[in-house]
Amino acid sequence: TGEVTLNADPDYEAKPIYSFSVIAIDGSGNEGQSQTVSLSIEDVDDFTQSGAVYHWASRTLMEDVAITMVMEDGSVKTDMTDDGGHYHFDQLPVTEFVLKAEKDTHASDANLITSKDALIVLQMAVGMNPNGVDEYGNEIDISPFQLIAGAVNKSGKLPSAAAVSVLKMAVGLQDSFEQEWMFINESEVLDMHRDSITWDSDGVDHTIHQDQDTNFVAVLLGDVFSSWSGPEGAQTMPMPAQVVVPESFEEVISLEGFESGEDSIDL
Repeated sequence: TGEVTLNADPDYEAKPIYSFSVIAIDGSGNEGQSQTVSLSIEDVDDFTQSGAVYHWASRTLMEDVAITMVMEDGSVKTDMTDDGGHYHFDQLPVTEFVLKAEKDTHASDANLITSKDALIVLQMAVGMNPNGVDEYGNEIDISPFQLIAGAVNKSGKLPSAAAVSVLKMAVGLQDSFEQEWMFINESEVLDMHRDSITWDSDGVDHTIHQDQDTNFVAVLLGDVFSSWSGPEGAQTMPMPAQVVVPESFEEVISLEGFESGEDSIDL
């Protein structure tokens, strides 16, 4: 018939040229001379977009996070992070796209927010640092992820009223803000303070022209105390040497009339 069929999809990187012999046979069965035919494979763009998602404080790599690529032509690709917190897209052409991360909250997450979180928010809102000092006596800076977690109304600011909002979440009032996971591009420079809490919350704009990685940092709204933890045995991202996260606020949180071990706060 003159048709040639390959048993597998051709890949330029694996094999750029296929060669085979062709012998023509006429209706009487006479064979012609064997001829070599070469089939060249076009080198098309097939880049990969990969990365990981991890919790801002525990550095736990998070599974079951939905990663969505919205391509410039409107098409959508989706992947879920595996049990190691990683996602992967392959065979991508040169294109522009928006990368987003989303994760549903669970009923157990509601129990993580307590009056401690409200106190921390109040301290940050009035300009106090709840983080204490490191082993060398240096003050531990407030993390931008703490500010994001505290700004539960997503207004871009952290007023003292935010402490009341977090306290409402802690006691489960009907008019409280819903818990929600926020995801921030690890590479984004976050220059935040209590009156300016902004980041690319609508996704990460990308142009792909080579294999690349994009990691997301996860923050649970209201969980300023960082009570969330992943499943037992979950993998973690290495902690950069220049980053210090308080292991516990128990020793450093106190306001007049309140200690961190108490269950309520009068705001």
